[in-house]
Amino acid sequence: KIYALNLSISLSAGKESNSDAPSNGEHFGNNDHKSWPDVFKRYRIPDHYMPDPSFYAFSFGMGASGSGVPFHTHGGVFNEVFYGRKRWWLAPPGPEPSFHPDESAMQWLYTYYPTQQHNPLITECIIHPGEFIYVPSMWHHSTLNLGQTIFMATFL
Repeated sequence: KIYALNLSISLSAGKESNSDAPSNGEHFGNNDHKSWPDVFKRYRIPDHYMPDPSFYAFSFGMGASGSGVPFHTHGGVFNEVFYGRKRWWLAPPGPEPSFHPDESAMQWLYTYYPTQQHNPLITECIIHPGEFIYVPSMWHHSTLNLGQTIFMATFL
């Protein structure tokens, strides 16, 4: 299984970042598949995914506790957690939830969440190891890693 690989290198440093949220302690996106051959070679798509994998794009990620990404949108994606827990906030297409694009998900939690937690358009959940979430195309979503987290996104 993928989580049996030794992937602690960036988690302890907390310096890796993704293109959406620089220097937030999360490595995600822009994966150089040549740098992570064992991860992508060993990953098995869960049976619940769509039947034609030729259209998938995989993106491996890991993040330190408290890292994550602010609200954003893109095409449909499955996100599977292998280690740790990941908190999600989702809202359907339409008006963006209140947030500042230069603030982290943790900052949003303390700044905006108290005014948004009763917003009927925002749904939240926590994904645990072995679970996955499907985010439909163009849905607004934000994530926060609860402890060190390792995950794989499968973009459709």
